[in-house]
Amino acid sequence: MVVAAYVDELGQRYARATVKQRLPGIRMLFDWLVIGHALETNPAASVRGRRHVVTKGKTPVLSADEAHHLVQEYMDAYVEVAGIAEYRDGPLFRAAERGRKRPALSERALTRERAWEMVKRRAVGAGLPYEITPHSFRGTGIREYLRGGGDRDVAANIERIHV
Repeated sequence: MVVAAYVDELGQRYARATVKQRLPGIRMLFDWLVIGHALETNPAASVRGRRHVVTKGKTPVLSADEAHHLVQEYMDAYVEVAGIAEYRDGPLFRAAERGRKRPALSERALTRERAWEMVKRRAVGAGLPYEITPHSFRGTGIREYLRGGGDRDVAANIERIHV
């Protein structure tokens, strides 16, 4: 009863999505207390938050012209500057060497965290919103695929794939 009241109180102060994210943490805390024999049962096990369904996301989507321009320009420049056109066995996207006077790429693959930071910097540099994410490119691709007469079932399948 106390947990349900707490969740109701959270619902008064926060959005439904926030409450839905916090409730599993509360359940896990009480599960841990049950496993540690501090409690006999989990009082949060039967508590349910309000229903929350997202029908339209907030991920910015690029136009076909913006996407084509960015991808073509950056890939051509990257391969040329990196000097990796002839090295087909190494990673395409490489990490930068640190501590050098002149920037250079290493033989190591670029991590997803560094790739995320790079997408943000490049988007801002191209005049795109800072909120753009790698998912924006997937959304752009799906939208443009459908605009070009693509099959809705194929697009729905692409949308379900989590990268």
